[in-house]
Amino acid sequence: YPQACGWKNVDNFARGSIVKILISGFQAFAGDDVNPTQGLIEKILKGESKFPSHLVVRGVVLPVLYSQAFAQLKACAQEFDPNVIVALGQANGRSADIEIERVAINCQASEIADNSGEVRDQAVDPLGPPAYFSTLPIDRLLNSLKSCGVRASISNSAGTYVCNSLFYQLQDWTLRSTRKSGFIHVPLLPEQALRRGPAVPSMELAEMTRALGEVITCLGSRTVWELT
Repeated sequence: YPQACGWKNVDNFARGSIVKILISGFQAFAGDDVNPTQGLIEKILKGESKFPSHLVVRGVVLPVLYSQAFAQLKACAQEFDPNVIVALGQANGRSADIEIERVAINCQASEIADNSGEVRDQAVDPLGPPAYFSTLPIDRLLNSLKSCGVRASISNSAGTYVCNSLFYQLQDWTLRSTRKSGFIHVPLLPEQALRRGPAVPSMELAEMTRALGEVITCLGSRTVWELT
């Protein structure tokens, strides 16, 4: 299992060095007028989210388009040259947890159209492997979130919509570099959940902001990448 093996170029995270982290979110989709991940990115872009001084954090909001989401993330990453990339997505009412995704699968299949109206039922890459694992330290991220009281879990399915498509393409691309990357799903906002029904799980944006800050701080720590 790749996540457990650490990585050799831990010198990239040497004490005192700058660590660059790119965080992506998505625009609203499927009839919603908000997406919590866009709100999280906007806080980064406005400078409202504060991080340790050795971290340089950049955010980008991506379109919910099969054909464009990864291309825009890749362009931003090529310009910024981050050590770590974390893509965020909205889980549509399936959990009240921050869900750290373990694996992306080579499948695009959803009844929900993307924001251009496109529905897909095909492989992400017809010549690619069945799946890619996250290269983030997912167990340590989970422990870090739980230790500060954030509801969190590891998910074994990122779905088959644009989120998973982006995740798969991201892992395929970063496999050819020293960058580490992965995907995290966040719950709906309370106002979104209310429109879906009284028992739909949700989380306040302030709590998601706290969780993302913990994730970023954890990923910026040299020790989190070292083998135990």
